[in-house]
Parts: sequence; structure tokens; C-alpha cells
Amino acid sequence: MISFEMAQGRFNYRVAGVCIEDGHILLQTFANSLYWILPGGRPELSESSDVALKREMREELAVDVQLERLLWVVESFFLRSTGRPFHEIAMYYLMALPAESTLHDKTQTVTGKDGESIFTLKWFPLPELADMLLFPPFLRTRLTQLPLTVEHLIEEER
Repeated sequence: MISFEMAQGRFNYRVAGVCIEDGHILLQTFANSLYWILPGGRPELSESSDVALKREMREELAVDVQLERLLWVVESFFLRSTGRPFHEIAMYYLMALPAESTLHDKTQTVTGKDGESIFTLKWFPLPELADMLLFPPFLRTRLTQLPLTVEHLIEEER
């Protein structure tokens, strides 16, 4: 995975999937975390972002998602809870679950394991996003207004 520590802080390269169905968005959180993110992961060296996202979803959700299109390329600058600077570049894809997936059930909460981390997946109505602790923050409004073409965003949360 492409993520490393430097004297100045941490760099991370991430891919994430935007799965919207029936006015709901699929979000992920980790054990002991207070915030939500879009499901995804980190590409390996020499792995394209689309292949990485499909691999991550296969590993974490046990499904082969369909990627529809790239929505955002985002550069995020923020401080971790430890106060260390964090620089992340992320690719956000619109994705769809296969028809036969049990994840379409909006009433269920799914728990899984990613390496040593326990995660939870849950569907949320889009109107609830404005009041959620969702990262990066631009998602609280932009998930209700998906762009028609790829957008490059810079998020500074310092």
C-alpha cells in the first residue's frame, strides 16, 4: 500500500467507492471510531486506482463491484488526532453493487475485518449527511450533488 511516514508527517494514497441506492449512501467506520468514511483502501505500488478499488471491495465486502466513473480527485491536508500533519491524495469512484449482493438491504449493518481492523458498513439516507461526522468534510454536501465530469478538489482542514 502506498502510505508512508516522513519527518514532516504522513502521506497516504487512497481509493474510495461512492455507492448510492434509493437515496442512501453506503458508509464505513472502524471500531472505536466516531467518524464515517466511504469504503475503500490503498492501492499497491504499480496498481491503478480502479483496479485497487475493485480489489479492496472484493477483499472487504466479498463482492465484485462495477465502477461507473471517476467523480473526484482530492488532495486533503489535515492534522491527525496526534497533531501530526497528514497529506492524502484520493480517487473517488461511483460504484454499483452486483444485483445478487445481500448488501442492498438498507436495514442491515455489516461487520468485517480488514487486516487487524474491525469495520462496520451501514446505509444512511443522504439528507442525514449534513449532520454526520463524515470525512473528508466535502462529502457532506457533494454526495447529494454528484458532478457530471471529474472534479479536482483541495481540502484543507488545518
